[in-house]
Amino acid sequence: MSTATATTDLSQDESTVLASQAMDTLRSAQVDTAAARGDMFGRGSYLYSVILGLIVFAFMGWSVLAEAGRQPSPAPFIADSGFLATGATALGIGVIITIATITGPLGAGRAMRSWLLSSPADRAVLLRGMLLTITLGLGLFGAATGSFVEALRQSPPVVLAASAVAWFAASVVIVLIVAITQGRPARRAIARFAGPAAVGVGSLTLVLGVAPGWSAVMVLRARPDEASVVQLAISLITLIACLIAVVRLWPRVRVTARRLGISELARGGDIIDALGVSTLMLDSTPIRAVLTASRVTRRDLPRTTRRLTGVWALAELDAARIRRHSPELLVVATTIPLAATVTALFGRTGGSWMALLLGYLVVYGFSGALVTWTRSPSLRRHLPFAAWQARLALLACPLTAGLLWLLPALALARVDLCQLPAMLIAIASGVLRASEVKDTSTAAAGMVSGPMGAIPVGLLLLAARGFDMLILPGLLLTAGSAWLALAAAGIVFAYLLLRPVRS
Repeated sequence: MSTATATTDLSQDESTVLASQAMDTLRSAQVDTAAARGDMFGRGSYLYSVILGLIVFAFMGWSVLAEAGRQPSPAPFIADSGFLATGATALGIGVIITIATITGPLGAGRAMRSWLLSSPADRAVLLRGMLLTITLGLGLFGAATGSFVEALRQSPPVVLAASAVAWFAASVVIVLIVAITQGRPARRAIARFAGPAAVGVGSLTLVLGVAPGWSAVMVLRARPDEASVVQLAISLITLIACLIAVVRLWPRVRVTARRLGISELARGGDIIDALGVSTLMLDSTPIRAVLTASRVTRRDLPRTTRRLTGVWALAELDAARIRRHSPELLVVATTIPLAATVTALFGRTGGSWMALLLGYLVVYGFSGALVTWTRSPSLRRHLPFAAWQARLALLACPLTAGLLWLLPALALARVDLCQLPAMLIAIASGVLRASEVKDTSTAAAGMVSGPMGAIPVGLLLLAARGFDMLILPGLLLTAGSAWLALAAAGIVFAYLLLRPVRS
């Protein structure tokens, strides 16, 4: 008996040792593979992350000290803070309607849809979880928007809290209304139009509120006490009305949920699943693929005849793809005044960095063709072009969109246009680097043990990929060295353009 027990203990110890050795071997192989693929910088990845963090924090402190000694412009806004608050209100409502329409809000994932097809169930009960999740998320977004609107009006904290509660209730009502219209194509078309339209109106209102004055928001006059009392009463009335609306709308939402077909439930469910995968993979490709596929019809397919031949036919196809996505163009146009708003709040340094960051996001948002080509070995083998030729052709249209966005954004933000070439090349470098394959399982092998526990350095570097190419040109532009920034961005861009594709 004792001999058998000892043999069992010995085998368990051996199994533990073998498992530990296997894990060490697997981790070593993952790190080696990551270094070869370019996902990490090999042994220099830790040093790279430390230097990156120090540069970012040093710049933050330097920019705050540099802007602290400057006096805001005495020129007032042509409109008061309520003008900006109106734009923020329309923008927030438009975003809530748009997100609610895209996500369903009544939807079901693949597993739930297969179960609904195989057994009878009350769909109103099963879909309630996803509906409540979307409602809660958009309600919190609405509460944050309401607080921001009252902060622009320089209202006291009590009014901020009351406005947040009222906006939360109003956001819930908006989501329920969108859910009721989901099963009716005519009314759903109205919701699809109302969201982008409200976003566009809000963006134009922000432009009109920022463009005439260029002063800091802090010089605006505070609201009188009487206005605070009126706003509290409005928030209370809005809250009561929204609560009554929720009670009246909820039964109709359940009726709509029971009537929806599987194809209608798949729209929101696939988007939610793709959003979860994109979050876990630190990659926006799955969610962009689902959003693109949900809009494509036979009428949207490109024609077979093209005017250009050779490698530039890729650019022509990419231009046709971007032109078909008019909602994305509208969303991009609504972000133009954001850099000017940051300039009004924090000075030109903040406006320059905001323009650089948003410009990168705009260009990367339109670079779906470049990402597909870079991450598809079969597609690269079937296209008889050199790597640098295909990259240039597929970068042409996204960079053109970025240029058209940066010109008015920099002009509104009062940023010197001589920074534009360096910004554009730095953005192109970031897009080239971000388009490479992202393997989270390999990047997760890079861990550092610190006082607070294990730090996933590999995942942090993976999330920063693309953004790190903006830091050095941005710092040189902040220091006033536009030519040095252009040279630094050009060297990095040439290296990323000419190096072979790593698959």
